[in-house]
Amino acid sequence: MKTHTCPSGAGRVPSERLACAGTEPGARALPASKPPGQGGKPLGISFNLLLFWHGLFAGSYIVAFVSDDVMGMHIAAGWFVILLGTFRLLVALMAPEKSPWSLPWPNAVLVNAFKRHLNAADPALLQGRNLLIIASGLLVLMGAVLASLSGYLPSDDLHEGIANFSLAIILGHIGLILISQGLKRVKAGASGAPAKPGSSFQVSR
Repeated sequence: MKTHTCPSGAGRVPSERLACAGTEPGARALPASKPPGQGGKPLGISFNLLLFWHGLFAGSYIVAFVSDDVMGMHIAAGWFVILLGTFRLLVALMAPEKSPWSLPWPNAVLVNAFKRHLNAADPALLQGRNLLIIASGLLVLMGAVLASLSGYLPSDDLHEGIANFSLAIILGHIGLILISQGLKRVKAGASGAPAKPGSSFQVSR
């Protein structure tokens, strides 16, 4: 069977692809490639790896938090938290803007968007990767790593206090994500479209 390449600009919608396929007898249109982030595999793999990282990070943190009586396990889990947190920050610095691994740093654009939504009492304030989720995510990484490193300080009370504070930040971060996902599902239900976790990585503006 002959393969026919559509002219530039054609085949952008199904009807155009069908028309293009019929321009030459026995020809068929080449399937359109999907860019990353619009149903292509790269984004799905990246998102699944990010979920896997979250699982490792959460597991290491939980083990470190509850294993005070088993010092070897406590120290090993703490170092896993440090390594995973450092790895996440380094990858965020190198990842493309639309990658799920990217971590936009709070800036004037995000702050102004946050103020605009706040003043208008707009639910978009808590949707997507908003300023609160971004800031709390950074605090989670810094707080967990700091809590692990504080174990080498002479004061056990200080170490315990920092660890408890990091736990509060983590719970707040989880709460913000649940709210964001809940609002996404409500919005999708109102529009009749199914909500797809991880389908959008745009910062709410």
